[in-house]
Amino acid sequence: MKTIRWFLSDRWVFKECINILRLDPNHVDEVVDAYFHNNVCGCRDNSIIYNDIRRIARAFKK
Repeated sequence: MKTIRWFLSDRWVFKECINILRLDPNHVDEVVDAYFHNNVCGCRDNSIIYNDIRRIARAFKK
């Protein structure tokens, strides 16, 4: 259920947050680490969500 919720809603919120931080790419890794540390969206338990978060962050970091 967490994975479905991630792809239907939470993913878009995360992308918007990363887009706001796009001006300073140095903070992208900090945001991803904070997501993992605080287990936002269950990313610590679910490798699919965590890998998607990392992929989105790397795409915006370029």
